[in-house]
Order: sequence, then structure tokens, then C-alpha cells
Amino acid sequence: ALSQVGPAGESAVPKLAGALSDAIPQVRSLAAVALKSMGAKAAPAVPELMRAVDDPAVYVRASAADALGAIGPGARAAVPALARRLAVKGEEMAVLRSAATALGNIGPEARDALPALQQAARTVRLGPTAEEAILKIEGKPVPAWWPGQ
Repeated sequence: ALSQVGPAGESAVPKLAGALSDAIPQVRSLAAVALKSMGAKAAPAVPELMRAVDDPAVYVRASAADALGAIGPGARAAVPALARRLAVKGEEMAVLRSAATALGNIGPEARDALPALQQAARTVRLGPTAEEAILKIEGKPVPAWWPGQ
């Protein structure tokens, strides 16, 4: 329900941040989904979301990265964690795309992740997502015809 409330549910951010360490992976994932819906108002949960980017469950990692991307520039502390995730051998494509997209949404504050994104852009399946993130970080417009659009 909180994911449908969006930013108006910001008073629940501390509880949702705590739920990111619940024993049940579905609870952790749904907490991240709710935080994503709150956008920048979820910024106080960035430390817990950073830890969730390394969660054992793939869908928790992807949801946490999505939430960090929705927070935008307020998630700049997560840039190293997201960039490291891009370098994990064998990582699921959903997590890689979510991490790259999050870095792009953080924007110029994610400049330190450019080497990791440039490496990711060399892969066929992640290339367009990483290239879009690079454009956003560099403050360049993303063409309307872009594959991710």
C-alpha cells in the first residue's frame, strides 16, 4: 500500500529502511519498492538501500538499485556501491540495468562511476542502458530515439 501512496508516505521511510534487513526477502524487496515510489523523500534510507544492493536475493538487489535511482542526486553516497555492482561477474542483467539506470538518475554526482559505466557500455545487452547513464551524468541530452526511451 505504501508504494501506492508515494511521497506522501515519507513518514514511513524509517520503518521501510528497517524492513530492508528483514529475514524474508520478499519483505526486503517490497520495502525497496515502496521507497522507490517515494522518490527523493526516501533519501534517509540511502544507507540501508546501499547495503541492500549487495543482498543475496537478486530481486532485492534490483529493487534497491531502482529505489536509489528514484531518489536521484540525494543518493550520491551510493555511487561506489552501484559502480561496484556493475563489476560483479555473473550478476543478473536486471540488477546491472537497475544499477546503471540509478547512476544515470543520480546524475553529475555519479561522475566517479563513469569508468564502470564505460566498461559496462561495451557489453551488448547493457550497452544502451550504460550509454544513457553516461549521457545523463555528463549533462548531455538523451536523444528521443534512444533505445531505452
